[in-house]
Amino acid sequence: MRAVYRAYGRLVYAVAFKVLADPSLSEEATQQTFVKAWRAARSFDPSRELAPWLATTARRVAIDLHRRETLRRADPLDQVAPDHSALVTMPACPDTLFDIWEVRRAVFALPADEQQIVRLQHLEGLTHSQIATRPRLTAGDREITVLPGAQTPLRGSRPPAPHGEMSQSANRTATRPRREQARATRRLK
Repeated sequence: MRAVYRAYGRLVYAVAFKVLADPSLSEEATQQTFVKAWRAARSFDPSRELAPWLATTARRVAIDLHRRETLRRADPLDQVAPDHSALVTMPACPDTLFDIWEVRRAVFALPADEQQIVRLQHLEGLTHSQIATRPRLTAGDREITVLPGAQTPLRGSRPPAPHGEMSQSANRTATRPRREQARATRRLK
């Protein structure tokens, strides 16, 4: 096989290079051509010329390699847009990583409906009114989006209200059942 490679290696490389126009791919095609020739040696008719058979095999291997590489070929990294979804930007420092971890932990600690609202607002960039029109949200979920204190679990614990007073959002939540009870009483009368 070494003698065959020495005699026809340049021919096989030239045929592959003509198809591929890439030195490294042409070398790979040359290697694959000789491997294929070695495996198919039993089917080769010794009364025929070896050069045309190897050249045909090299051309077919180069075409197959070209097809495979064009499917696999990717753009160089500097040509990809910076906002492409496949790119990941690493945070500048460990403190930023810790902050990201804390935010994720806080969001995970929220009830599922509030997690959905936070994701819609902060990851999908929807406004409060856009979130409120989403069909999958219940009326209570929509109301959570407009409460001023809806994001406080992400900021840490809410400072306690002065003694005897309720925060605005807690006051709204507490008065809601009273209003509903008053409406129901009026309907019965």
